Amino acid sequence: MTELSADEFQAAVARFPSGVAVVTVDSDDGPVSLAIRAFSAVSSEPPLVMVCIPRSAGSFKEFQWAQAFGVSILAITQAELARQFATGGAGDFRSVQLVTGPSATIGLLEGAVAHLECVTYDRHAAGDHLIMVGEVVSAALFPGTSLVQCDGQFGEFQPLAGDEKLARHRGERQTACSAGG
Repeated sequence: MTELSADEFQAAVARFPSGVAVVTVDSDDGPVSLAIRAFSAVSSEPPLVMVCIPRSAGSFKEFQWAQAFGVSILAITQAELARQFATGGAGDFRSVQLVTGPSATIGLLEGAVAHLECVTYDRHAAGDHLIMVGEVVSAALFPGTSLVQCDGQFGEFQPLAGDEKLARHRGERQTACSAGG
């Protein structure tokens, strides 16, 4: 068996479509945000999510010790924000409207399709990333279509014809992934 190169690995996992989110923490110098694809629900009871933070991110230290973080699940209209926050630094927040959720502790990006406020629950070292697990203390949904990334390109999810039964079962939760929101 041949050794898998980092480029081959990245090309393979890039084929997996994923939503795009921006994770924000507070630092002594103000908010710090990072665009991520590695985000997932972990548990419903308690409500837990995970985000993966690359150790190479310019703001890694701020994320590593954060006691809380916010997740903004981006809308299709926010692809430029995903690019802006891809490197994970303090970023230029002049063009970004931050809002706060019910806990009023972490900035969240206005225009996102969902906001989650999290208290850091656990951390795990995993290769060149840090897995942060957060307990969700508030969640809010907003109209819009979710931004998706696949194979290095941004786009939107298009449901297959015939999936109406599943869509009806999920009710309103399905609308954020539908064309036209």
